[in-house]
Amino acid sequence: MREAGDWYDRYQLLINLMLGANITLNKEPESCPFLGTRGCTLLYRNEFCINFFCEDIKKALGFAKIRELRSVAGREIFEGINIEGYIRQKLNELAQEKQAI
Repeated sequence: MREAGDWYDRYQLLINLMLGANITLNKEPESCPFLGTRGCTLLYRNEFCINFFCEDIKKALGFAKIRELRSVAGREIFEGINIEGYIRQKLNELAQEKQAI
């Protein structure tokens, strides 16, 4: 899952820093670079990461709980897209203003 680190761009990492995420990089070669001892160290996550449930988690939680979590995940993804779009827009506006000066 190491490639998960490539899914995040500078905007998404900036959003995490703005949210106060304590981003620590996992050095394990077969593991996600953002996986900490208590789970993901990111607060704003990629859609895949939000929706992913391994088989062990699915079995432990059961269908009803997974369905409930997927509903919450959908809202998280929707709001995240809105926030990311807003921040990208504002940063682009600032960059254009700086170029105009």
